[in-house]
Amino acid sequence: NSHEIFNAADSRFYNAFWYRTGEKFAILSNFAGKMDIYVYERETKRMVRLLSEQGVQYTSPTWSYDGTKIYFARYDYAGNKNFDIVAIPADGKTHTKEDIEFLLTSPEDEQFPALSPDGRYLAFNRRLGASYEMMVLDLETGEEKRLTDDIVQDILPMWIPD
Repeated sequence: NSHEIFNAADSRFYNAFWYRTGEKFAILSNFAGKMDIYVYERETKRMVRLLSEQGVQYTSPTWSYDGTKIYFARYDYAGNKNFDIVAIPADGKTHTKEDIEFLLTSPEDEQFPALSPDGRYLAFNRRLGASYEMMVLDLETGEEKRLTDDIVQDILPMWIPD
């Protein structure tokens, strides 16, 4: 039983990503004049702005398995001028920069986070030279592992169940 949540012609919404149960999704929007990250709850039709910063762009939101966090890429135009992977609580409250958990902040762009089903590993892309490579971060130990090393643009990691 599908229904239109937003007008398809409204170009102010980007990168919607459903939570695994289908009850809510994270979405990026410039609805308020700058790029913010929101959560839309399907049953209540409530949309909550989780994070809003001036001079910052967000991309690629994804949920933690238990729905308590949203991981995404964050670009600070005044800061280090590259994409970092960060997380914020998905608790229905509006947060500030102080609430952001900075997971990956190297001098290279890191984008497209994808959390493993068990929540331990975060796959992502890192720009190394002229190409993007697949990487994985162990969230328990902080250890990073490079999965690809080639000239192909390896982007959009995805976990596939066994």
